[in-house]
Amino acid sequence: MESSASMEINLGKLAFDIDFHPSSPLITTGLISGDLHLYRYEVGAQPQRILDIHAHLQESVRAVRFINGGSAILTGSPDCSILATDVETGATIVRLDDAHEAAVNRLVNLTETTIASGDDEGCIKVWDTRQRTCCSTFDVHEEYISDMTFAADSLKLLGTSGDGTLSVCSLRKNKVLTQSEFSEDEPLSVVIMKNGRKVICGTQNGVLMLYSWGYFKDCSDRFTGFLSKSIDVLLKLDEDRVITGSENGVISLVGILPNRIIQPIAEHSEYPVERLAFSHDKKFLGSISHDQMLKLWDLEDLIQASGNTPRSQSEVVDSDNDEMDMDINPQTSSKGANRSSSRVTRCRNPFVVHINNNKQLEHSSICVSLEENERGLKKNGSKRREALFQTAFAAFSLPAIFSNALAESSGVEGFLVYTDDEKKFKILIPTGWFVGEGKSDGIRSLTAFYPEEESSTNVSVLVSGLGADYTKIESFGKVEEFAETLVSGLDRSWQNPPGVAAKLLNAKASKGMYYIEYSLQKPGESSRHIYSVLGMQSSQWYNKLFTVTGQFTEDESEKYGTKVEKAISSFMLI
Repeated sequence: MESSASMEINLGKLAFDIDFHPSSPLITTGLISGDLHLYRYEVGAQPQRILDIHAHLQESVRAVRFINGGSAILTGSPDCSILATDVETGATIVRLDDAHEAAVNRLVNLTETTIASGDDEGCIKVWDTRQRTCCSTFDVHEEYISDMTFAADSLKLLGTSGDGTLSVCSLRKNKVLTQSEFSEDEPLSVVIMKNGRKVICGTQNGVLMLYSWGYFKDCSDRFTGFLSKSIDVLLKLDEDRVITGSENGVISLVGILPNRIIQPIAEHSEYPVERLAFSHDKKFLGSISHDQMLKLWDLEDLIQASGNTPRSQSEVVDSDNDEMDMDINPQTSSKGANRSSSRVTRCRNPFVVHINNNKQLEHSSICVSLEENERGLKKNGSKRREALFQTAFAAFSLPAIFSNALAESSGVEGFLVYTDDEKKFKILIPTGWFVGEGKSDGIRSLTAFYPEEESSTNVSVLVSGLGADYTKIESFGKVEEFAETLVSGLDRSWQNPPGVAAKLLNAKASKGMYYIEYSLQKPGESSRHIYSVLGMQSSQWYNKLFTVTGQFTEDESEKYGTKVEKAISSFMLI
């Protein structure tokens, strides 16, 4: 790591927090000694300390924030007090001696005139800095507040805690809206990204937990691969990148969805990074660490030095593909489970298959790529089927076998019934459709049904193995949350330029299976309608997940829409 700080200050004591002035080249820091320092900085010169006061006489300064347009500095302390200090004179403006019933651990700006504070017993308070009064109190957590962030558009305050949970409080309704289930990946830091669609938490186990907005009970994704045991601080750079500060002293640039460690960009000589912040013009990145150093880094130099090449990680595969990062086996609820011991692998997606030659289509309703090769499809029947299944099973390295007559009369006009006694399922397929199977590798196998004529319409059944702890479909969470997380993970309409637009149309649970209906549309192309069914079979030794997917384009909806829907709805386990 070749980057060196543009400016360094030896504080002489451990610092707990830093904050930049909202409009001037000033930075403040709170020390373990109870001292508050204020520095003026400029390029090419050593920062000058212009204020040094003993803000809290017998305790440390754990949190600092500029308030009221930068005219005052607010500090929080283990003595339960909050102090406002004048920036120009260093004089005390007001001291709230009993602001909390426990040590004040965190301060976060909400608006120009409101600020939130969190204490060691899990209480969050919101203050009006002009009126110097408490507006709201949320007794939501059981342990210390490790971090908070604010969604200004919806007036929601998110908090993380040492009790292993994430909370969402509404300032408009003045109540706690929701709280996540317990996670052994104790959250230490939190940011909102992807234009409000994702919430990212850094944890003490070195894992990033990703939550989908509106579905906070359990994380939708976990990103491993960090060398540090703990990700102590997160600082949002933009909607796709976050800067992390870790226990090992490394400051890294990290991409989110696709998840990738782009590159370490700075360091604090193996001492834990305590806090990160941006200057008002975003020219400098400020960092403090247990090495008692305050460092100011030229942000542009750091980002340019990082380039766009992701660092190779065993947990990262095909990082430049903009797909949802998923566990091979989706996580069950973390409550009561030791998730830190789970092995999570970043993968393109074990369920993605190629259902048409030169087209990679979504199979398991988890991720999709609608890139199409300009060469088109071969029209010769046998060659087309051969190419289709050679492509389909390339990801599984399975030989292809074919059959066009594996179905029997169903008694339903226009349909035959396909029964697989070995895999234990039954499904109606339109008369005249081809059937293709792949030899199982003992973990996954695929059966696909498709019309004889050239078409992107198909129905497929993927059977994959699951661990013994997945005993029912509800192990994946409630169907509404599962479907929303799944479809929101596919959506790329927020990108610039816009990517694939995903829209959830319906989600329901019935007879032990999940039924999900949604659409995908790439800009300038016909919309793709997708039905998906998820079901499970359990045994004492081996559990199987059935993912049934039917899809057709809007152009083919009149011809195939009803047939695909009927085929999907007919699926049953035997």
